[in-house]
This record gives sequence, C-alpha cells and structure tokens, in this order.
Amino acid sequence: MHLLPKTLHVHDPWNLAIVDWLQSIVEPEEEPFMSWTSKKDLVYSYDLSLPSEAQKAAEEASRAASAAEDEALKIPKVILILPQQTEGPTDEPAIRAVLPQRPRKLTEVPEAHMYLFPVGKLGTGNHSVVYKAEWELPRDLFCESTICDECVREKVDEEVKRLKESGEWEQRLREAVSAYQNDRDVSQEAAPSDTMKVVDSELSPNAVPPKKGVGFIRVTMEVEPLENTRLMVSPGKLEHGEPLGEDGAPHYRVKLRDPAINRVHQYEGPTITIHPDVKWQNPSYPETICEHRKLYDKPVPRTARFLVAAKLSLPGDDHLEREAQNYLKFPAHFFQHWNGYNIVSSLQDPTPIGPVVPQFFGYYVPHIKLTWINYCLSPILLIEHCGKPVDILKLTLDDRQECQALLLRFHLAGWLHESFAPRNILVREEHPTTSPLERTTNPTHKFRLIDFGRSKESTDSTERVIEVLSGQQTLKNGKPLSDAHVRFLRGESICVSALL
Repeated sequence: MHLLPKTLHVHDPWNLAIVDWLQSIVEPEEEPFMSWTSKKDLVYSYDLSLPSEAQKAAEEASRAASAAEDEALKIPKVILILPQQTEGPTDEPAIRAVLPQRPRKLTEVPEAHMYLFPVGKLGTGNHSVVYKAEWELPRDLFCESTICDECVREKVDEEVKRLKESGEWEQRLREAVSAYQNDRDVSQEAAPSDTMKVVDSELSPNAVPPKKGVGFIRVTMEVEPLENTRLMVSPGKLEHGEPLGEDGAPHYRVKLRDPAINRVHQYEGPTITIHPDVKWQNPSYPETICEHRKLYDKPVPRTARFLVAAKLSLPGDDHLEREAQNYLKFPAHFFQHWNGYNIVSSLQDPTPIGPVVPQFFGYYVPHIKLTWINYCLSPILLIEHCGKPVDILKLTLDDRQECQALLLRFHLAGWLHESFAPRNILVREEHPTTSPLERTTNPTHKFRLIDFGRSKESTDSTERVIEVLSGQQTLKNGKPLSDAHVRFLRGESICVSALL
C-alpha cells in the first residue's frame, strides 16, 4: 500500500471526471470518435485518500521499506572471479570484484498520471460509471538495475594489467598470501549468494605469472533428481503392454526433462580485491546501457502504462467511498494468486484458488473540490481491469461452480456481498501474465467479484445461507429458491408442507 501514488494527475480532455446528474438519467447521444490531439488536455489533480488506520499502516510500511533499503545498500555487491574453471592448483589468485553501490530502489511513489477517454467506457450503474483507463507509473518500480558481467570482466582485466605493468601486482599478491596464511581456517567459497557470485571467466595473463600453486579449486557435481509425472491415457492408446494403475485406470510414467548437472566451484587461497569502474544499467535510462547490451536491451520510456478500471461516482452518492473502505478491510488472500485447486465448503468439486476480487490501486479525491448545481468532480476508485460481466448461459458447469466458490470464499472470510448478480461477476479469458501464444492455444477463464458498495462484515449464518441459495439460483447451479424457503431461513414461522 505504501507504493500507491500520493498524487494522481488525471488527463481528461472529454471532462469525463465531471459527473452530471442529467447525463446519468438521460443516455447521451454517441459522440463520434475524435483523436486525443484534437481535444484540449484538461488535467485534474487528485490526492490519495486513506482512512486514518490505513494511512498509519502505509506510513509504517514506507518507513520499514526505506530502512530495509538502507540496510541492503550497506552490504557490498561482490563478484568472485576465478582464475580457471578446472579443478587443481591455480597460477593466479581469485579476484574479488567489489561493485559500486547500486541505485536506490523506490520506496514510495510521489505522483502518477491517468488518461481517461470515452471509448473506454465499461459500464454504467445506479451509483457509478466505469471507464477503462491508462495508468502511467515510473518504470523504476518494475525494472531493477543490473550489472553487465562482460563489463566487469573487461574492467577487471584492465585493472589487473595496469597493476602488473606498474609493479603493484606482486606486492598485492604477497599481502594477500600473507593474510591468507595468517588465517588458514577461513576458506573462500565461490558458491553464488545474495552478495557474491562467480563469473565463469579466466583472466588473460598480461605479465610473467607468479609461482605455481597460488590457490586451489575444487569442483563438485550436483545432480538434480528426475521429475516424473503420471499421464492418463485411453486403453486404445496404451502401448508396450503397460499395466493398469491401482485404481484400474491405465497409466504410464514419462520423464519430463533430463537431469540437470550443476558444477559447484570452491576456491581456497588468497584473493585480491579490485573495485572496477562499472555502471549499473537500467533500460529506463538509455545512457547507462553498455555496448554489450544494446543489441537486446532497447531503450524504453521512463514510465510504463497499464490498463486499469477507473470507477467514478454520481453526485452525492457515498457507495464509492464505502467500497474503497471495504477494499482496505478485505483480507490479503482475497487479492493473492495461488496455484492449484481447493474444495470449498458446500461444494463437492475442486475449484481454482485465484484472487476473489480485483487488485486495489487506491481511492483518490479531487485536490480542489469543484461542485456546481448539477455537476461535481468525482472521486476515483482505481482497480484492476478484470474483463466483462459474465453471460450465465455461456458458462460451463465448472465455470458456474468457480463463480459460486468465489461467493463462498467471500462468506468464509466473514463478508456478505449484498449485490451478487451476473453484472457483478467479471470474466477474463487469460491471466495478466499469459503470453499471446498461450492465450490462443490454452485459453482459460478468470473470474472476479466486484461492486462492494453494499458489502458488509457479517457473522449471521442465516444471511449467508440466503445469499448462497440466491446465488445458486442466479448461476443456475441448483434448484430455484422459493419464497417459503426464504421466509424459513429468515426465521419466520412456516408450514412444513410449504417446504416440501
């Protein structure tokens, strides 16, 4: 939450953020398409609005992230360059290349931009209107700075050559050997870690090498175990007389991949420390990209744009603010992506356990409140764009059960939706990180619940049962709920025969 932009600049040439009561009642005529450059850009500034408890939590998280970044920057990044990759005595010592301090990661986002356009309208309800918008953020949030290993090798070679030509190399080597002999119990391991990694490179000799046996390298092999899986096949495809499984179904084992063999190098001996003059590189800053990476790391804008759903409120309506507060109260697992399946209580079949609700990107209010008789500058709720409302008639049985599982998981966390309807169930036919090819060859449906302006925390089991049964009727996933059943679940007196 501490990474949500503090200020949002809304670019709105069509004045969509100024909500009109009359336009909410009378559907306006369709406006012909106009390019963005044909309109004068209107920019409104919004501030992130959080309740006091959420604001305090965000400030504490920001301080914790900043402190963690300070501690991380204190640990030097080191690359251990081995003189050879074969096992045995070495002619040269290992080089301990200490890198410059990396650029500081962002621990807060002061501002961001959003672009509204009428062709992105997603829908209109009784209390709000939703647009598909472009959200522009600093690319530094997503692109980490890295070091080019080739540059490190070149700079180290240049420094080693300079030391040898100036005569400093022999002196440094004697000091390193003396320090190593004084502390023989300390061995330098060349296994990669968070702060040290091995560059598979041999230093080119630039002068007369020192005496043999400066250090020693041990090479061990680690073999990863084979991964196997059981594939179910039809009897007609069973080959080579493979036996049936214990459950009577034919199966066989197939190897997914060959075993991976990892070479682990351990170095024992003196090391010479060098501080190579290399730069941390980031695609957002083209001037930092070296010649080695220009072939595949093309310059990119310093900002990145994402499609989001921007929900605007009608004048005088508080549903949007209540919905934003509910998003902040939802448990973390409502937003988390999990792999696999789970059997939710009152369902007999397993269903996917992805997120229940869209990701929440903040609730923003106008920096300067503009209000006229029939107009107002609407607050904005930013959430993940999760597709379009479902068509119940086009859903498979598995799809309907997955939608019902979302409602049941909502209840198990102690919440009532209070507006469960097809218009408030969104479906997207791909995962946000799925490649275009995989979307074509293996399309999957992802469902989310939306519209929580009426939702509330509740421990009343009767209310939950009523909503579940009503949801079954909505999803055509069970027998219709009669008025007698509803009155019975509410605790009213009812004749038993009316329930039969």
